Amino acid sequence: MPGSVVGREAEQAAVDSMLAEAQEGLRLLVLEGEPGIGKTTVWRPGIVRAEALGYRALSCRAAQAESRLSFAGLGDLLAPVEPETLEALPGPQRRGLGIALLRTEAEGPAPDPRTIGTAVVSLLTTLSAGSPVLLAIDDLQWLDRPTARALEFALRRLEDRPVAVLATLRLSGTESRVALLSAGTVGHVRRTRLGPLSLGALYEVVKEQLGEALTRPLLGRIGEASGGNPFYALEIARALKAQGRGASGKALPIPQDMRELAARRLRRLPQGTRDELLKASALAQPTGALADLSELEPAVEADIVRIDEHGSVEFSHPLFAGAVYRRASGERRKALHRELAERVTDVEERARHLALATDGPDERIAALIEQGADLAHRRGAPEVAAELQEQALRSTPAGAEAVRWGRCLRAAGHHFKAGDQRRGRALAEEIIAASASGPIRARALQLLAEERGMTEGPAAAVPLFEEALGCISDDPALAAQLETALGLLAASQMDGAGAARHLDRAVELAELAGDRAVLAEALSTRTLTRLGFGLGADEASLERALALEDPEHEVAFQLSPSMHAAQFYEFTARLDRARELLVGLREQILARGEEGALPYVLAHLAATTWLSGELETGEREAGEALRVAALTGQEISYALALAARAATRALRGDDRGSRADAEEALSISERIGWPPGIAEARWAQALLGLSQGDAQAAARALEPVVTSIEQLGVYEWPNAMFVPDAIEAFVATNELERAARLTGALADWGKAHDRPWALALSWRCCALLEAQAGNLDSAQAHAERALVAHERLPMPFELARTLLLRGQLQRRRGERRAARESLERALALFEEI
Repeated sequence: MPGSVVGREAEQAAVDSMLAEAQEGLRLLVLEGEPGIGKTTVWRPGIVRAEALGYRALSCRAAQAESRLSFAGLGDLLAPVEPETLEALPGPQRRGLGIALLRTEAEGPAPDPRTIGTAVVSLLTTLSAGSPVLLAIDDLQWLDRPTARALEFALRRLEDRPVAVLATLRLSGTESRVALLSAGTVGHVRRTRLGPLSLGALYEVVKEQLGEALTRPLLGRIGEASGGNPFYALEIARALKAQGRGASGKALPIPQDMRELAARRLRRLPQGTRDELLKASALAQPTGALADLSELEPAVEADIVRIDEHGSVEFSHPLFAGAVYRRASGERRKALHRELAERVTDVEERARHLALATDGPDERIAALIEQGADLAHRRGAPEVAAELQEQALRSTPAGAEAVRWGRCLRAAGHHFKAGDQRRGRALAEEIIAASASGPIRARALQLLAEERGMTEGPAAAVPLFEEALGCISDDPALAAQLETALGLLAASQMDGAGAARHLDRAVELAELAGDRAVLAEALSTRTLTRLGFGLGADEASLERALALEDPEHEVAFQLSPSMHAAQFYEFTARLDRARELLVGLREQILARGEEGALPYVLAHLAATTWLSGELETGEREAGEALRVAALTGQEISYALALAARAATRALRGDDRGSRADAEEALSISERIGWPPGIAEARWAQALLGLSQGDAQAAARALEPVVTSIEQLGVYEWPNAMFVPDAIEAFVATNELERAARLTGALADWGKAHDRPWALALSWRCCALLEAQAGNLDSAQAHAERALVAHERLPMPFELARTLLLRGQLQRRRGERRAARESLERALALFEEI
């Protein structure tokens, strides 16, 4: 409804307020109400006012016909963005967004939806650096799901940017499912419901639109009949004018609802015009290439559609499009969709028309629909791919069982990728129950195992992986992947023998398959697992895995050879190499938008940073890991980052912050049953206790995990990083026999495996024990040996602690000058870190 905005002063004020507030950070305003109430009438001038305030406005008008396509809304929103801005995106983001918007050929691996979302984050960050940005979306309820997912992802990460969102939303009872109104952005959303217009406002609207002033009695009757809905009121007034029924005593032409009212208006148009309107209502983007624009002229004159200078057709109100489509019979619609399927060039849209034109099974139609699903997948739109794949499945003829179950498997995979675990699980279970062929059944079991492992724990996943293995006879690459997964699950349950058996078999199968990526994952997983169980540090195998690694191969971050290598070097105290790999992984993840892997990488990066003596940077990195882990809902990474921050805060003197972080990390780790997280959290508690001079608290914190490590008997860093602090606490609390036993075990491990950290810190612990026994000469000698071992250990905080101990011993032995030098050097290191 063009013209000035009448009777919407409060709504316009809400728009102005939102635009003012968004200058300081993200704000969303949703104008909601029934059809015809005037949401778009407020929305359009809101864009004009934003531009007057210096906003860069990006807009789209979602339509029901394109609501099930991929990135239709995003394409409209980003159409005005300069090519050079898009070209400046990091390579993976530029490729992903280009494929999503059909500006780049969909070759190679499909872009992850998060990569596309990250590209939107980068674009909006760049644009909002120059001026505030307005995203204006009309009819939010019809925004296609891939666009909605990308925008939701982006907006949750732009809270501090000057970005405003102005959207309209038709109330229908389903608005709670609209992605942009999700919990991730709810704190920034304001919703304004448009109510009925007053009689005075209706009078002005009718006068402006129809050029006639209504009498007061007639206005009152129209206002009552329309309930103050301006679209409804205008259509009643327009019908009265057409019929010459303006007298107040005559019955008003009031239909049962607005759709009937719109249909009445359409019936007055020529048949040829109605036929072209039907085409336009069924098309995602109706243009002169697909519709006869000359036949649409009567509809333009009746203000039912508008045609722009490019020949694009737009209904003046969505009610008209819906009324046109609903008036056609079922057979007429099918015929129309068959016709349009032959004429449209977009593969996805053709698939949609074919699906709507088909009644029963037809393999030719099913194959064409599947082409649309494949394109949607390759564009990074798994939601659309899943829906189209299921439509292809429904069109598959009976008897084509292999084809049927293959399509069912692909649909399940797309649903899992899109985050619809319930539907993905149902399809996978359907395949398994139907006793599908071996390879398809194995893949379905693998999907189900991965999902249940995440939601129900390792015990639920193991039998499914084992059953999947039994279905394979001639696919060594898949068998290697399943054996690797089983090896990881065994390791997580501290089953060293089981882990070794599965991972040795995984490497053997991967070698047989000749699949470089699968072999790299099996080798690196086995190498890291063997280290954790004290079976040696096979650096040659690890470097071979890195050389074989395929950066383009899609793999869970838990299986990434680069991640395994980073952890390997972290655990063997080669922190510079670990940081080099972790920083590279972080940059790769950020460029690709693979946010699910980021918290785990950042948590390990924070740990290597603080161990390297950069406490402030380590705390900051742990905080970033926490932020991203909270966004992605990853409890393991969240607990790991909390423990890292607790340790840095303890060493920096933030007792309250350290205690809170460690307690939360411990609570999460115990609740989810994650032993490494429990150990890390208790270690942070012990560091806090020792820093406060409370050895009893440190000993209590570490007691349960020390008992576990004594039973395991493996003193590698990932299992035993807390042992030196436990020994110090036990010495201080006079548990000398236990302290001596642990010190001997740690020293023996360091000597047998040449672990610098175990050697340096076990010698320091020997010095503590000798000093406690009064053997100062022996204690001094052990401290000196520890300092020699520190030359291979890049942990300045631990070096400072050893220097402090030597200085205290020297002072007790009367060596004042030497003591001063040791203590001053220790102090300098403490201050530096």
